[in-house]
Amino acid sequence: TIDNKTEHHLADWQVNKYKRLSSKFSKTRLIAAYKALLKIDIKFKTGEITGQYTLLSLLLLELTKT
Repeated sequence: TIDNKTEHHLADWQVNKYKRLSSKFSKTRLIAAYKALLKIDIKFKTGEITGQYTLLSLLLLELTKT
């Protein structure tokens, strides 16, 4: 977690902004988003898919699944 006692090299307004933003996402949702990004990254690096727009489309589809 980010708090004002931790050395983080961020301005106070940045810390407050990140705290506010972080409250909008559950840990489960963040993990799911990370896994979706990892899956697409592996496909790109192995040559299974190419093209930045294809990658972005796949990521958006993964992130908007219910």
